Amino acid sequence: MSFRIFIILFLLFSFCTSDKKDTVVILYDRPPRTLDPHLRSEVVTLSILCNVYECLVDYDPNLRLIPKLADNWSMPDSLTWEISIRKGVKFHNHKLLTAQDVAYSFYRIFSLPGSEMKDLKMIVDTVIVVNEALMRIKTKFPYHYLLTHLTNMAIVPKDFTDFAKNPTGTGPYRVIHITKDSIVFIKNAEYYGRMPEVNKGIFKFVPEISNRIELIKNNKAQIVYGIPSDSVISNSIQILFAPSVITRYLEYDLNKFPFNQFLFRQAINLSINRREIAEKLYNNFALPANQFIPKGFIGYIPEFPVIPYEPESAQKLIKKIGLNSKIKFAYAKVVEPVGKYVAENFRSIGIDVEELSLAAEEFWAGVENGKFDCYLISSINTSLDGFNSVIISSFHTNSPERGMGLMNSYHYSNPKVDMLIDKAIRTRDREIRLFCIKEIQRQLLIDLPTIPIIWEPRVYGVSREIKWHPRLDQQIRLAEIEIR
Repeated sequence: MSFRIFIILFLLFSFCTSDKKDTVVILYDRPPRTLDPHLRSEVVTLSILCNVYECLVDYDPNLRLIPKLADNWSMPDSLTWEISIRKGVKFHNHKLLTAQDVAYSFYRIFSLPGSEMKDLKMIVDTVIVVNEALMRIKTKFPYHYLLTHLTNMAIVPKDFTDFAKNPTGTGPYRVIHITKDSIVFIKNAEYYGRMPEVNKGIFKFVPEISNRIELIKNNKAQIVYGIPSDSVISNSIQILFAPSVITRYLEYDLNKFPFNQFLFRQAINLSINRREIAEKLYNNFALPANQFIPKGFIGYIPEFPVIPYEPESAQKLIKKIGLNSKIKFAYAKVVEPVGKYVAENFRSIGIDVEELSLAAEEFWAGVENGKFDCYLISSINTSLDGFNSVIISSFHTNSPERGMGLMNSYHYSNPKVDMLIDKAIRTRDREIRLFCIKEIQRQLLIDLPTIPIIWEPRVYGVSREIKWHPRLDQQIRLAEIEIR
């Protein structure tokens, strides 16, 4: 009898414990722009692919540098980095990681047309494979910030090319299914590091925010990325905030009228009521932006004044220009409240605005094909060094052959800014570097190649079924999620 009772209790315990949910569903408004880890540096792409691919060096959730596929490094001299490759690491195709794969990843980025990650090209001279577990990187000049550039350089298997159908990295998860509406991940049984708790992760792409909220309310998802800051969903859902590391700004083509007119750019800059946007649309969780690097990052200049809201002055400038044409202003539906507010600011100073609120995919296609005069966009700092993650790629003259200005699609070019960027890159003196960054930002606020509006937080809806904290870089890593 006692044996039968033991068996029954054992079976009951087994059924109870097997009910523990081991699948997490994460909702975005759109799919990644690519599944090639060396092509795009936007947040949804990086967030999804970071579960599959890893880099030599990584950031922890607070953006502190930690070893990853490199387990050690040193600088024998001012132009040389020696990097030891972690042993026993396997790609998802069961191939062992070697220094050959790392070298291939470097050269693939350098030669890939359209890659937004070629900033290493301006720094790295040669990559040498010393042996299977050791590589040597020669830089073009003494550069002590190399590691920060390696945190977004995914390591892929040598000669691998099937990124769209079969993403293959060393990460804790591998891809098992891809559709236009979702990507399904499963735990990598051969992972060298700590085994994650979540067995399966599903990233779903649901354009409408109301539908995303409905899914998490009905326990059909565990994380919703990017919801309104005033959302009240249910007691079973947490509203979590990541700090204000996202810069929401206006972008336009400086070769096109009227944006090629300095007075026009100055007018629209003065027309935007940043304080009211922060208060009314973000419930004071956002900060008015007064420069291009957010507060708390290297390169932020605390003594810079706020950008004034002066609609009367802006109106006079518009009249002085004699503008009588309509501008086509676009934004993604996910930021529609901000877009509508900015459009009304424009109208209040006498600008005729054709306003376009678009689904994410249509918006990005329009941006890439130059269909809009002006659009609302954002950038996210992927490292604590704002100079490396923002200034170099966005404001140096576009020079793909040097890996400079790779995000500068708006035709900005100022020799003074280029000179200061080059000087800040090459100097070993922190004070000189900071002085250069300050002067760069000062000049950018005069030229207004883009217009910073707000530093916004990222707001998440999170089920109480899981334990998870947002990262500063906005990446959602399945391995950092615990099941309650």
